[in-house]
Amino acid sequence: QSPGEQEELYCEILIDSVDYDGNSITYTFEWTVDGSIYNGSTGSTMYVGDTVPASETNGGEEWECRVTPNDGTEDGETSIDSVSIVSVCGHTICDATIDLGGGQSIDMVLIPSGSFTMGSPSDEVGRNTDEDQFNVTLTNDYYAMTTEVTQGMFYQLMGYEAYDGYPTSNSAGSFGVGNDYPAYFVSWHMAADFANTLTQQQNIANGTSLQECYSCSGTDTNVVCSVAVNPYQCSGYRLLTESEWEYAARAGTTTAFWTPNGGGDLPSGYTTSTSTLTDGYELILYAHYYTTYANPYGVKEVGLLAPNDYGLHDMSGNVCEWTNDEYDLYPSGSVIDPTGGSGSSDYVQRGGYWSGYPDLLRTAYRNSARVHSRNRTCGFRLA
Repeated sequence: QSPGEQEELYCEILIDSVDYDGNSITYTFEWTVDGSIYNGSTGSTMYVGDTVPASETNGGEEWECRVTPNDGTEDGETSIDSVSIVSVCGHTICDATIDLGGGQSIDMVLIPSGSFTMGSPSDEVGRNTDEDQFNVTLTNDYYAMTTEVTQGMFYQLMGYEAYDGYPTSNSAGSFGVGNDYPAYFVSWHMAADFANTLTQQQNIANGTSLQECYSCSGTDTNVVCSVAVNPYQCSGYRLLTESEWEYAARAGTTTAFWTPNGGGDLPSGYTTSTSTLTDGYELILYAHYYTTYANPYGVKEVGLLAPNDYGLHDMSGNVCEWTNDEYDLYPSGSVIDPTGGSGSSDYVQRGGYWSGYPDLLRTAYRNSARVHSRNRTCGFRLA
């Protein structure tokens, strides 16, 4: 398929069955999608046509056609064929894509549920005091954006620039402006409002009734939002919880950084220009940070560097990312589907940023900021 183009599914009989008694043969077509019987848009008991309209298919689905011949008395052997519907992704390899219009789209990958140890061990180089480890189980699979929300995505959906009211350069150079650069000068409220607006758009486009995960009032840069639904139970678009963010960033590793070598740590005596991790992997292949920020100055276009094993780009560096959670000290023991904080005006940011030092890019590193704060180094991605 080409972007914006859909094709119907057609089940064709290439070789006719033969009935040795000379009886005429009819064929029954039965379809399944992802293992479930397809009933068609009419909701009939079972759809038996040879063609499925393009409007009934979605990227990432597995369709199967079963064709059974009958001579008027008994069935013959059923033939089966299947096809996978590939999503047309906008920027990256993805499991699903959301068309925003205007040439802008959001790519997402499916992150499987699981358990992991969150935080950093006491001997991790660069560790902060608020990174005590605890065990987390995430019971839901979830989709996460492969990149940070870009300026193009933000403007197309919201109708205003994320940096409205702020300069996009200083004496050192431009902070980075363009459709494929990450949105920055985004408050937590603005990020939550973006998530709600995407939910509204998808409901209108697809006739769905996804929940809005936030309660918002006001408009544009003056919007004020709060969490309205438990994020693990909300069906709409939202920010990742802090646990979901770290789980996705680790992609199965337990070290300070994900690497394709299985994970690496900062070496003892690291400096602001350190690039080589303890496993020999070069951090500059994975993250935009202090070592690269002057060449050129500012944020970089999303998706330029290697993704992690889940297919996520820029989980370290470029811009830090707002999470769904209020800042709080970690609990002890084991927790299922945690959300942080209770009544705090500070929310958690993750991932480091383009002018940050290497220790700020560690997977366990966490920062907090006031929900209304807007900074040239911080943006967001959605789940």
